Amino acid sequence: MKRSGFMRKLMFCCWIIGLLLLHACYEEQEGCLDPVAVNYDVSADFNGGCTYPALSFSVDHQWGDSLFSYDSLYRDVEGDTFQIRFIGLFVRELAVDTGTAWVRANATDRDWPLRTGSTRTEGERIGLIESRNFSTQWGRLSYLGAFEEFRMTLGLGALDQVDPGSIDSEHPLNLRSQMYDTLNKRYVGWAMSFRTDTSADAELQWVRSENEWVMNWTQSFIGEWLPGENSQLEFELDYELLLANFRIDATESERRNAVNDQWQAALRLRE
Repeated sequence: MKRSGFMRKLMFCCWIIGLLLLHACYEEQEGCLDPVAVNYDVSADFNGGCTYPALSFSVDHQWGDSLFSYDSLYRDVEGDTFQIRFIGLFVRELAVDTGTAWVRANATDRDWPLRTGSTRTEGERIGLIESRNFSTQWGRLSYLGAFEEFRMTLGLGALDQVDPGSIDSEHPLNLRSQMYDTLNKRYVGWAMSFRTDTSADAELQWVRSENEWVMNWTQSFIGEWLPGENSQLEFELDYELLLANFRIDATESERRNAVNDQWQAALRLRE
């Protein structure tokens, strides 16, 4: 009996020592403790930073049912043949409607703060759609649950004396030859170049929006953003709809107004 009691005490002491050794050897794990974050770590002991779901913005450039191509020839409303060489469109103020409030995309490296002279204007952020296929991340939203609509402003809006020399090389405003009116020293909301044949020396013709041209674009989109998962919003830009009233022999203002009127029809969010 005495021996068995001794053995029980010995085993208990070994168990205590084992627990102490295990505790001494254990290292607390750093990781994200927010369940709605992309990098949530259920095994973490203390918070080491979280990454939240990203809102990705994807645009497909179409001509009706076909993919838009620089190499293709198209016809205007009068049947004249032309080739598109460039279309650029500034967009800003991306936001989703949660049913109770509009939530704007927060700042990321892909948001482009405007510069007024040497002053960085943090309140306005812009992006650029160009006439080619691309997918880019424009913003980052915390988990929102269900959302009902998406909106953004097409066009650039008024910029007060923006100095082109202060624009970074990666910034969309750096496309000065296409999106900058050197005569009036101002940026435009959108620009388009085209020509009537494909020969290398063919003259390019241009049509550009007015500087302060803007359009508040919205579309219903009922969906749910799951916690911990990145989400992508896919858009389609249909150049056939965009240029439905376009004429090669029109005046500059007629061409500009025709394109202005068609942007909302041509850009749509895929359901």
